Amino acid sequence: ERGGARLTRRVREEYRVYFDRNATQSAAQRCGSAGMHRRSNAAWVSPQAVKTVDGSKASKAAKLCLRFLILTAARSGEARGATWVEVDSEAREWRIPGERMKGGAGHRVPLSDAALVVLERARALDDGSGLIFPSPLRPGRPLSPMTLTKILRDQGLAERGTVHGFRSSFRDWCAETGKPREVAEAALAHTVGGVEGAYFRSDLYARRRVLMDQWAAFLTGRRGRW
Repeated sequence: ERGGARLTRRVREEYRVYFDRNATQSAAQRCGSAGMHRRSNAAWVSPQAVKTVDGSKASKAAKLCLRFLILTAARSGEARGATWVEVDSEAREWRIPGERMKGGAGHRVPLSDAALVVLERARALDDGSGLIFPSPLRPGRPLSPMTLTKILRDQGLAERGTVHGFRSSFRDWCAETGKPREVAEAALAHTVGGVEGAYFRSDLYARRRVLMDQWAAFLTGRRGRW
């Protein structure tokens, strides 16, 4: 039996055990009666589970896009539609314009070493469209939403989590490791409402850079890459 097959089965089992032990309680606490949203909000990311991305037969563009999405805690559309003009490698920053953001406001994402490695590998995908992760089937077009979901399905994880669930997993990790709420919310580009929001003017960029480096270190085992 090949070592890769054994690793894949072990990772799937680890993912299943963690989910079965934690999903019911955690999802109920976060979602209340919103049962239809529980599966996406209960997805959990671990360094071992994330490695299963490489076991997929998906295209290089799809696998790199999913890695980038996880490392940046971005939404699917934001990652799939990412362009090279939005990236400042020297500043280690991804600047998403407001028209591509759910809330309509531009968002700056600090890029960890691991995220920069993904971008470097994506250089080979350049098709002239400016997209970082262009579709290999539709030249000049972004990957379809189902492309990333198919990776989870192929690896036996689709019944236990969704692509959007990686953002929820990031938020869970922040809470469980004692990261400040306001920094975690800013990293997800969430708007803080009420009186708190009225006084909340900073995007906490410097603190978010530290946070995203810590998240990448967790995902990569502090090696900086998969």
